[in-house]
Amino acid sequence: MDKARLMGIHRAQFPANSIRSISQEYYEWKVYKNPVMAGDIFLEMKDGRSVGSAVIMPRKVAVLDEITLASETADTFTVPEYRGQGINTKIHGVAIDWPISNGMCLVYGPPNKANYGTHIRLGY
Repeated sequence: MDKARLMGIHRAQFPANSIRSISQEYYEWKVYKNPVMAGDIFLEMKDGRSVGSAVIMPRKVAVLDEITLASETADTFTVPEYRGQGINTKIHGVAIDWPISNGMCLVYGPPNKANYGTHIRLGY
């Protein structure tokens, strides 16, 4: 669960959120102990530290009365001094390959103005 530890350290670089933990245990539970199936954490490393992140969490969703396996993207954070270098787009692209290679045909993320340009660049 080394990625969960690194994600907790990475997340601690950003403002606190009163409804979300930033601990290693939180990311182990959220991603790797997912009851649908384990997801994954993607980190961009530069200069010996994580500067960008994306988390993929498998979910079961209903589409036209049919339950299908989907994946939610979450926890996309880029360290401020590394913004504008395409890190968010790169890490999103890599992260989205994971659910596709695991047979999921639906990938979604919560509405987020910060990721709108990334979604356009990636073609969705």
